[in-house]
Amino acid sequence: MMCSTQTTEWPDGRTSLRTNDGKYAFWGLTPTPYPIPHDGPVGRMLEATGRSPVRASHLHFMVTATGLRTLVTHIFVEGDPQIDIGDSVFGVKESLIKRFEPQSPGTPTPDGRNLSSRGWARTRFDIVLAPAKIWNALVKRGSDRMSAAGPARAYDPAGALVLRILEKAWLTALEVLRVPETV
Repeated sequence: MMCSTQTTEWPDGRTSLRTNDGKYAFWGLTPTPYPIPHDGPVGRMLEATGRSPVRASHLHFMVTATGLRTLVTHIFVEGDPQIDIGDSVFGVKESLIKRFEPQSPGTPTPDGRNLSSRGWARTRFDIVLAPAKIWNALVKRGSDRMSAAGPARAYDPAGALVLRILEKAWLTALEVLRVPETV
């Protein structure tokens, strides 16, 4: 990836960007699907759940700012057939699917880069971070209520949704763990 605010780049293509005004832009390759290791227990779990071992095309983001909650997320490429087949790690959400808009050769780039006769694509992903103080208070409130009342009796509008998601994930994990070794 290349950008004017780049500070660090690793050999595997990851990069660290810094900005003072909260805006970001970078050049990168449009992602493509790739398989995760699917031998052993992971392969048995994927097979038992009918999941493909292929990750849908995506880009990872980890965003941090002083006083705000750190966000780790990703975006997916609209039109990737793997999205309909199923992402191996259940990572796709409709709000994270972005259109990578093809640009014809000769279309001016945002930074004036000369790509001569090559086409390119652009996408937009706006990121909003929650204030850490509010997020931490919500987490603590949910945690306090759960430990005081027990998970079956705890109710908190924000915590209840998290609890339902965790219960569903836990039940799914338990069902997968019951799969015989020979599968």
